[in-house]
Amino acid sequence: DPYDYAVKKSDMELKNLVDYLTLLHSQGKGIVDNSIWDILNQELIMRNGININSTIPYPSNWSSMSLNEIPVQFISLSRSSQEFQDISDFFSKSLGKSSVVIYSIIRIQNLRLLYRFQELQKIIPNNSQRLIHGTASLAHQKLIMYHGFYHSFCPGGLIGDGVYFAVKADYSDRVPFVM
Repeated sequence: DPYDYAVKKSDMELKNLVDYLTLLHSQGKGIVDNSIWDILNQELIMRNGININSTIPYPSNWSSMSLNEIPVQFISLSRSSQEFQDISDFFSKSLGKSSVVIYSIIRIQNLRLLYRFQELQKIIPNNSQRLIHGTASLAHQKLIMYHGFYHSFCPGGLIGDGVYFAVKADYSDRVPFVM
C-alpha cells in the first residue's frame, strides 16, 4: 500500500526513493506505476511544505499527535460523544431525510493537512464552510485521507475532471457514494 508505505518512511528515505524513481522515470525506465510515483511524490511535496519545528495547534477533541510520529490517525467516534452527535445531526439535516441511521463516524486526524489548512487560514481568515464529498472508490478515499483533495488525482469525474463538494448531502445521495 503506497499510502501506508509513504507515511512510515523518514523524510530522507522518502526523498531518496522519489529522487531515484524520478531519475528512472526521466530515463523511460519507470519501475512503478505512475499513480504510485505520484503518491510518493505528493507525500514528499507535502512534507517539504511543513516546518517540522513549528508547533501545530490541533483541535481540543483530537488525540495527541506529533509530526515526528505517524502523522495520520483514524479515530472511531463514540456514538455518545458530542462530536458524533454534531456531525450526524449536520449530515441528517443536509440529507433531508428524517430517518437516517449512521453506524459509525471516523475522524481522520492528519497533522500535515491540518498544518496546510492553518497556513491557508492565515492568508484567508474566517473563510471555511462544512461541505460534503462522496466517493465510491476506495483508492480515492485513501488519496483524500492521506493527501487531501487534489485535482490531478480526480480525472473523469461524473461531470468532468475535478473535485466536487456539496453543501447538502442529498446531492451525493443520488448516486452510490461513500460519505
